[in-house]
Amino acid sequence: SSVGRWSLTFITTSVPPTATTFAVNSTADVQDSLPGNGVCQTTTPGECTLRAAITEANALPGDDTINLSSGTFLITLMPAGEDNNAGGDFDIRSNITINGTVSTVVQAAGTGGIGVDRIFHFVTPGISASVSRVNIRNGRAPSGTGGGGVLVETGAAVLLDRVNVSSLQAAYGGAI
Repeated sequence: SSVGRWSLTFITTSVPPTATTFAVNSTADVQDSLPGNGVCQTTTPGECTLRAAITEANALPGDDTINLSSGTFLITLMPAGEDNNAGGDFDIRSNITINGTVSTVVQAAGTGGIGVDRIFHFVTPGISASVSRVNIRNGRAPSGTGGGGVLVETGAAVLLDRVNVSSLQAAYGGAI
């Protein structure tokens, strides 16, 4: 009788993370209903907000793009004292591109007021992000901190392209 020998070879490949594009269609400040499922949607079917899109992008691998329409995106969810985008400033933890229009405004309080938190916080070292064609205004950094409009943590790379910043308060680095 003969004994056969078999050899199995396993070949593994890695699939690069896919990029996702989110089209924000609501200026409301509402959280994503199911982060990580690849769909930007609040509990209102079809509604994609800036906060929901950022939360979804943070939960997904790969480079993501968020496209904003014209309008005023007002931060209304109160600061939660955390860096996971639950409330207050928009916490960005992954590679992301945010595109607005010349009339896109992201602000932390109504016209003429100063908000209770900054606007954007780029949290994670090593991320690469960009924001273009957005007006950032009415933000305020938490007491004793900097970046009333934008805070970029050490090691994060952020490009601001055609971004206007105004009416921002911080202990230092009023805008950025």
